Amino acid sequence: MYRTAPPHALYQGDILIVPMVGLAAADPTIVTDDGQPPTCPKCGHVDMPVVPPGKPAPKFSRFANILSRLKRPNELFRRHDAERTIAVVKVVAAVILSHSCDIDGKGYIRFAAVREISFLSPKMRDQLRKGELSNFSYFHLPPTSEMPEAIVDLDLQFSLQSDLLGRRDKFKSKAKGGVEERCLVPFVEVIDERIASLDREGIEKLYAASVLHLAHSNKTNVELSFTMSYAIFEDDPDRPQAADRPKRTWWWPRPLWLQKKAVEAKAAGAEGGA
Repeated sequence: MYRTAPPHALYQGDILIVPMVGLAAADPTIVTDDGQPPTCPKCGHVDMPVVPPGKPAPKFSRFANILSRLKRPNELFRRHDAERTIAVVKVVAAVILSHSCDIDGKGYIRFAAVREISFLSPKMRDQLRKGELSNFSYFHLPPTSEMPEAIVDLDLQFSLQSDLLGRRDKFKSKAKGGVEERCLVPFVEVIDERIASLDREGIEKLYAASVLHLAHSNKTNVELSFTMSYAIFEDDPDRPQAADRPKRTWWWPRPLWLQKKAVEAKAAGAEGGA
């Protein structure tokens, strides 16, 4: 179900620690740079900084919800259809669903959240362990040394910009006749946060689960058979290697259920060495 993946690349089936971002409210707060300079709460004095000659005037943040801004003429969403906002960031374990070539070549990487299996009923857990088709939303993950028994929540999918996980780069592939190939060189810390990597069997089972999740069809009328693409685990020797990985200098903290597993593993190691 799992394999040891090379330390210099990301692959479909990798389970990482990543941020999952959501809006803080149904009417979220928009942050624009057309605000007023700060004033003293006691005397009302405007604290306007001195601008050196030839330098642009400073801009000040303005915080207001979308509803209040849309009630009057504004310039919201005129720059690339985007605005900054107040968001909620949740750290999660998540499996990469994007094909490995898309990880290297595209601007976004698609994930599905990984959750501890304990939130499911005992009956559903047993059905998932046996491979019985009881719920189209979940894909079973056996435990590893770093992760207790878990599930992939196929209802909880999201995408992240690829440059949040590493550096965009190119290399010339001798195996492909000197063709220039695009690649994503992952941050050292992203690989350090890799919990596990699905092997061929795991990938093929994930394909079947993903299609059944999309179709919600019973196995009595749908039979699925997949052969994993040869390129998923392709490791071109000319691509940047482990020593070429950039450093982010910080790590996303592990979700609490994975922190608990790490504490248990450390305690077990200490007992074994006693």
